[in-house]
Amino acid sequence: MYPILFATSFHPRMRCIPVFARRSVDWLPVDVAAQCISEVLFPHYNTTKSIKGKQKQKQGSLDVTAEENVYTVHNIVNPHPIPWSSFLSMLQSSIKSGPVEEVQISEWVRRLTSLADEGLTTIDLPGLRLLGFFERLAEEDTGEGNGRDKIFETGYTREMSPALRDCGPVCKEWIQSMLDAWKRIGFIDV
Repeated sequence: MYPILFATSFHPRMRCIPVFARRSVDWLPVDVAAQCISEVLFPHYNTTKSIKGKQKQKQGSLDVTAEENVYTVHNIVNPHPIPWSSFLSMLQSSIKSGPVEEVQISEWVRRLTSLADEGLTTIDLPGLRLLGFFERLAEEDTGEGNGRDKIFETGYTREMSPALRDCGPVCKEWIQSMLDAWKRIGFIDV
């Protein structure tokens, strides 16, 4: 969803990005997410495990008894979410073609719909593929829905995964890397 939102926002006919009052960004670089998945799936390969600031030697793989759950859910998200406004600030300073206008999501959706009415297609503006989804986001942001992101618990996963435990919040370097990769493949032009 977000890559399409950015590609649409940076389009020369849009040049605006939505502001979300109640959303946060809990993204991870793909290498951190992959390492976390490996550490959760194969805990017996971890050589040390830090729990509450103390180092503890590995004690083999986890055993599951009949009385315990046969599976565990892990939230593999950044344990240090940042407000959307902080993300936008870093994004704006990373756009080489200059900042884009920041507008409420309802205005962004109105502009996207207007460009569709002018005949632009999903090839021109990929956000048109998700127009219904963006309309629901606008409704949520105006108070017609809860509009607030869920904060996922990551404590147990951080205990198992040094990669997740050591992960910092989203930073400008990650954003710049994302923009550079998308520009290299022609997905965006900023």
